Amino acid sequence: MTESIAFQKMLLFFYLSSLEEKISVDFTARAVNLYKKKKLTSSAGSSNDELFLIEVCNQLFTENFQNFALKQITIVNSSIISWPDHLDLTPWCEFQKRSAVNERLAVLWVNVLNVSIESLAHALNLSQGTIRYRLGKGLSLLGQLNRPNWGTI
Repeated sequence: MTESIAFQKMLLFFYLSSLEEKISVDFTARAVNLYKKKKLTSSAGSSNDELFLIEVCNQLFTENFQNFALKQITIVNSSIISWPDHLDLTPWCEFQKRSAVNERLAVLWVNVLNVSIESLAHALNLSQGTIRYRLGKGLSLLGQLNRPNWGTI
């Protein structure tokens, strides 16, 4: 993974965790610095880039976002992330409010940022089964929130 891709993933991680542009830019800058330091002090080289990415973002998230209260969420076109015109983030915003943090993070890492379950489990020191369980619960809730409401018959 190139540094550019790692930095893009960090920005997306913090944006979708906070849904606030200013916060996501600030924490991405912090994460980039930690990521670079981790790479410099590591003897493993680039083989651990994905693990470093997860560890750095998880560390900052745990220290600063664990009890982060989402305000009234209104999604506007972000100047830092280019979203497709047809994208509706309303289900994601509702998912933020209703889901457990660990389920939301599993969905974010695996399905949005395309991190492998194996890497995520290793970086968080959890079993792959735990990650799969959290992912399943999170995707189930997100699927329910994303269903069209056609009313009852």
